[in-house]
Amino acid sequence: MKTLSRRYSLGMKLEELQHFLEQHEKCLVLYARQWCNTPEDVVQEALMELVRKQLDPVQNTAWVYTVVRNKAVSVARRSTKQKPMAGQDCEPWFESNSGDAIDAHAAQLHLQELDESIREVLVLKLWSGLSFEEIAPLAQCSKSEAHRRYQQGLELLRKKMGLI
Repeated sequence: MKTLSRRYSLGMKLEELQHFLEQHEKCLVLYARQWCNTPEDVVQEALMELVRKQLDPVQNTAWVYTVVRNKAVSVARRSTKQKPMAGQDCEPWFESNSGDAIDAHAAQLHLQELDESIREVLVLKLWSGLSFEEIAPLAQCSKSEAHRRYQQGLELLRKKMGLI
């Protein structure tokens, strides 16, 4: 840990990285899980790259998501045991809680059924809290297209879950 602390003192404070992780770690794992079955490893690799480059995590949040996406897709392509999108045999995307109004397993299945471009925007907006301006380059579309995908995704999820 001493080596890690020295490394951070050059460009980034350990507290900044810890705060960033508290805010984004679960969201990054969920984001990576769309493409591969080893999302925690992918997120760790992306964070190590952030540290090596000594980038401020707060100012480079979209960059971290881009690196996670690229690494997750690469892992899925390299693996002969995985499909490009994680299947039902992987870990659950959400933790089930008996008090939840929505069944976690059903939510995962419905999300997996969505077109990848729509699902990606939903995950980035709902769970990561990114703005459409931040989502657009990640999803390789305009801000207005990201917003349209988000609206379409919400509508599709509501229908699939019988909420409308």
